[in-house]
Amino acid sequence: RKRVAQLTNFTLTGLPQNNGKFDGPISFSVEMESSSDVEAYIANSVKLTLLTPELSTYQPVQVQIDFCPLKPARIRCAVVIYKQTGGRWRFPVSLVATDSEVDDIIKLEATVNHTTSVAFRLTNQFQREANFKCYLRGENGGNAEEFKVFPRSGILPPLAASEGCQFVVSFTPNEYGKNYQAKMIIETNDMMWCYE
Repeated sequence: RKRVAQLTNFTLTGLPQNNGKFDGPISFSVEMESSSDVEAYIANSVKLTLLTPELSTYQPVQVQIDFCPLKPARIRCAVVIYKQTGGRWRFPVSLVATDSEVDDIIKLEATVNHTTSVAFRLTNQFQREANFKCYLRGENGGNAEEFKVFPRSGILPPLAASEGCQFVVSFTPNEYGKNYQAKMIIETNDMMWCYE
C-alpha cells in the first residue's frame, strides 16, 4: 500500500508542426482507460496529473502517474492523451501491486483441543458499504484447519459507521509444543487487509 509516483514523457507522433513550432498553443487532457471490471480499482488507486496541459512547441507531454494500490493486482490499462481540437494517443501501461505488509498480528494461546477466540471490528476504507470475503491460509499456503474465522463473507459498513463488522478468530490446537501460524485475508473489490 505504498504510493509510487512516476513522471512520464509521452511523445505524440503526427502533430502538425512548422520547424518544431505550432501555429498556436495546443491544449491536451489525459485519462486512464481500463476494462470495466477494474474501473473502480483504478479510480481508487491511480491519479493522473497532466503537467503540460498546453504546448506551443513540439515536445513530449508530461504526465505524473500516482499509484497507491490498496490490494495486490496485475492490471493492463492505458494512458490516453486527447488533443482538444481532435486527436487521441493511447499508451499501454501495466500496473503491478504486490502483497502489502501485514496489517496486524493476532496472537492466540490455547491448550490442546480447547478453543480460544478473539474479536475485532473493521469498516470499509471508503464512505460506502462493500461486500467482503474472508479466508485463511496456513503456513506455506497450506491448510489452516486449527483456525476458524467468522463471518466468511458479508458487508463492511462505510468508514463513518459507528461500529464496524465484527470478526471472530478462533484457534483450537491439536498437538502439544507446536507453533501454529496462519494468514487471515479480508478482501473487497477495492481493498485487502492481511493479519497473521
